[in-house]
Amino acid sequence: MNGSEFRSWLDLTTEDLRERLPSGAQHWGTARKCINIFARDALYNHDLRISYDLQKVESWLELPLDSHVA
Repeated sequence: MNGSEFRSWLDLTTEDLRERLPSGAQHWGTARKCINIFARDALYNHDLRISYDLQKVESWLELPLDSHVA
């Protein structure tokens, strides 16, 4: 997977999660933040990082910032 493919995957995965959130809470930003936090946690886990070669995607991950985090 290259950077462009990763971004496409991230967009599709964000939309899929958004649609699965409860009615009234289906916000794109909420879904994206959850995926970014999950991805960062997976990256920071030594076993997952090694098993899934996650260092390849580290530079493509987004920093999950919003007004609450900032």
